[in-house]
Amino acid sequence: MKTSSTNEASQLEEFKPSTIKGFGILNKLIEHYFFVPQFFGHLENLKEKDEHDIISGALEVLNIRIVPTNLPAIPTKGRLIIVANHPFGILDGLIALSEIVPYRNDVRVVVNRVVASVSDCLSDRFIYVDPPSQKKRSSSGVKNILEWLDNEGAILIFPSGWVASTICHNKKLAIDDTWSPIISKIVRLKYAQVYPIFIHGRNSKLFYFIRKVNKNFASKLMFREFFNKRDTDVLITFGETIPSEQLDQLDSDRARSEYLKIKTHNLSNCMPYEAKQRL
Repeated sequence: MKTSSTNEASQLEEFKPSTIKGFGILNKLIEHYFFVPQFFGHLENLKEKDEHDIISGALEVLNIRIVPTNLPAIPTKGRLIIVANHPFGILDGLIALSEIVPYRNDVRVVVNRVVASVSDCLSDRFIYVDPPSQKKRSSSGVKNILEWLDNEGAILIFPSGWVASTICHNKKLAIDDTWSPIISKIVRLKYAQVYPIFIHGRNSKLFYFIRKVNKNFASKLMFREFFNKRDTDVLITFGETIPSEQLDQLDSDRARSEYLKIKTHNLSNCMPYEAKQRL
């Protein structure tokens, strides 16, 4: 048990800003700028609440209002993989869950262990995978996903594996990086339906500037980006169910994943014209 806690604490350091030895006051100012104490204070207030109150409470405290642009048609039973874009970071899971759980209370979210160590108050909802940056990655996460689908469950996954780093031509939305082909392999193996949703929005200009310079350092801005979304309306658009047979027409898992990415981003009218032509 102690080893697990030590590992989580170590993983969490990836999100925390570097400090300067011997400069206590300066370090506090750095952490305050990155919203570290505010974020963990926010988590502490939610610890004793039940799951529903954690999800709604996290959004309410920040005064974030989720605004669907259309009516969801989420399949209420059977094997289902819900794919979503990843514009903000930690907030994306809360936004998606708040809309999905009323239709699929059995949904489980695929998260890497670094994010899980930040949001362990929702651990019952998580299926853990190792972050893409980890050299030796365990296969247990994929095994747990397959087992959950075998039980006719629903999975929510952000196939890019990392927060979007490209800005759409209209400057208001972010576009994901390449989606992992593993998601298409899972669909093919389990004949699962796929349901796309698109979360509208983007992070700050500072985030994208830092992201271009150093991806790892950009992750340290996640707490700040979380609080930057205070007092905002976040639009979410629901797609149509994609049967696994439709993906079988494509010749590789990479092509299938690209297809799912385009279908998802097309819900925002943000994909380049050339990409839309491939649908």
